[in-house]
Amino acid sequence: VQCRQENTKFVSEVVGLSEQLSEASKTFKELDTKINVVSGKIIHLGDQLERRNAPRESLREARRLILEFSKFLGAGGGTFANISLIEKTASIRALSALCLELPDDERFLVAKQRVTVASQNLENLLVKWFRHDFSTENDDMMRRIAEVLTCSRSQSGCVDVFIDEFLKCLPPDLGDLSMLPDILAQTEARIVRIFRRPESVVLHLIQALFSRNLKTHFQSKVRLDMPTDVFLTNLYTEYCNFDRLVFQLIERLQLLSDETQLYKLLSGLADEVLQGYQLREINWLNEHLRGQLSTYYASYNHQKRPINTSGFSELKNVVQARLHINNDREAPTGCLLLSQQVAVNMLDDVRQSAKRCLLLAKPAVRPQFGLKIFEILVRYLVNEHLDYGISVALQVLNSMDPKVVDPSFTFFAAVNESTTLFDLFEKAVNEFIGPLLAGSPSQMQKCLTRRQELRHRLEEKLSTGLEQCLTLTLTRIQVILLNEQKKTDFKGEVSVLSSAMVAELPACSSACQNVCKFVRKVIEDARQNLDGQNLCNFLHELGLRFNRLLVDHFYGFSFSDSGGFVAMQDVTAYRDTARECQSPKIDYLFDILLKLMNLMLIKPQNVRQVWQDYEQSGIPKELLANFIALRVDYKSRLQSAVKRYPETSR
Repeated sequence: VQCRQENTKFVSEVVGLSEQLSEASKTFKELDTKINVVSGKIIHLGDQLERRNAPRESLREARRLILEFSKFLGAGGGTFANISLIEKTASIRALSALCLELPDDERFLVAKQRVTVASQNLENLLVKWFRHDFSTENDDMMRRIAEVLTCSRSQSGCVDVFIDEFLKCLPPDLGDLSMLPDILAQTEARIVRIFRRPESVVLHLIQALFSRNLKTHFQSKVRLDMPTDVFLTNLYTEYCNFDRLVFQLIERLQLLSDETQLYKLLSGLADEVLQGYQLREINWLNEHLRGQLSTYYASYNHQKRPINTSGFSELKNVVQARLHINNDREAPTGCLLLSQQVAVNMLDDVRQSAKRCLLLAKPAVRPQFGLKIFEILVRYLVNEHLDYGISVALQVLNSMDPKVVDPSFTFFAAVNESTTLFDLFEKAVNEFIGPLLAGSPSQMQKCLTRRQELRHRLEEKLSTGLEQCLTLTLTRIQVILLNEQKKTDFKGEVSVLSSAMVAELPACSSACQNVCKFVRKVIEDARQNLDGQNLCNFLHELGLRFNRLLVDHFYGFSFSDSGGFVAMQDVTAYRDTARECQSPKIDYLFDILLKLMNLMLIKPQNVRQVWQDYEQSGIPKELLANFIALRVDYKSRLQSAVKRYPETSR
């Protein structure tokens, strides 16, 4: 019951509030309607008052203008006494507009001329005041004058005065132009305060700055009559300064809408100088690289000469060497004519040229320019220095006679130095010339093809030289063995060895000692100068040919028991020397040679067993038969049996 009572009470309160809200909304709408009616009447009344007062103001202004104009109609001309220049300008502008509406007859001609003269004199006076206010930094008065003259012909006069006075305030020596961005940023803010259209004023200011002050500065620093070194250095330095200035102005100045305009101004500033830049750059690079080579060869007292690498020339050198004919005119130098320092100096010159080209040359001509720089570098560093040095080293090799003296392998050093120089060359091409060629895939491909050709040519020459080194080494080994190895070394009179006899036998023959000493020296020289695949290939081939030469050498001897022991000692020494080649295959071949030489010490009754063991280990039958035939007792005790070994082992 209580809940129903409370519900009834609550419903009645809600109904009452709803009625009050409806009444309030109705009252609000009535008040809003009355306000709109009153506002409309007030606006209508204002329009009526304005229509009544406007003609009165127009009449008053017209009366004032007529009075002013009447002064110009009089004999004495018009005056503007006791009013400010700004007010004078407003009046004279109104009079000028009035004159345009008057007919061109004799009644008003004199007055119109006087108004024009007064207007011009007044504008000139305001421009002078504008100049004065610039010096006193009275920006407010300058703004008022600029606003007054906005629609007159003297508006440009204010801009010209502002630009002239600004440029006069700049120091004569602009240095590296680093102070200009700050100065121009401050001036831009001042222009915004003074002029209504500051964008055009800023653009005119920048154009005047480039065409006057900066042009004078650039021409004083870069002159066509300068020496090429100074010209190129100054041109690059100043262009860098200007390029940095343009970039900073684009960042600092807010009113520059066309950024390309600045680069056009910069291009126009340097166009005359840049017309002959490419030719001077190429000439400079040619002279510098040629000078690097001349200075280097002069330091060695070396006169460059053409190197004839034909087959006839090589044959001639070999014949002269063997006959000990000394031709001083064509005698090759004994020093290594390859220098990393020369290469570094050349590449530094190329780096400078490429850096200047990247900044100064137009993008369309950079690839062709870069290819020219590449060809110059190839000519002097690769052809006239690297290729020439290797050719001289090859000629030195061809002039050696290993039958007379141990050959000197300076060619190893030439291989090392030439590989380093070519790596420097390729790195420089990628780093310095590559960016110039990036805009042209065809020029990039030309450069890549040329580099591959140069590397292939270098590898061929190095291979030829290393092959000649191998030939000289093996020839010298043959000469040592031929001159120093005696038949009696391996054919002693003792047929059965005792312990005491073994102790008295030499460790190895003197020929072996000299051969091992020579081979070790060759390997040491190779390790000091060669690396990578060149070293591996050379040592591997040396070990193979050394082993083959020793096998052929031993075929020329007969071995007794004591001689076989000496031969075993020799082969052991040869194997120890060959191990320095660090090749498993070479070690295997010399192990086989040692086993073959062991056949000289085996008793005749054990030969068959050893033969079978060696054959099972992979040694060819023919090789076993050939070495057993070298024993002094072969014909008397082993020949008939050995011939049956291959048949019984099938």
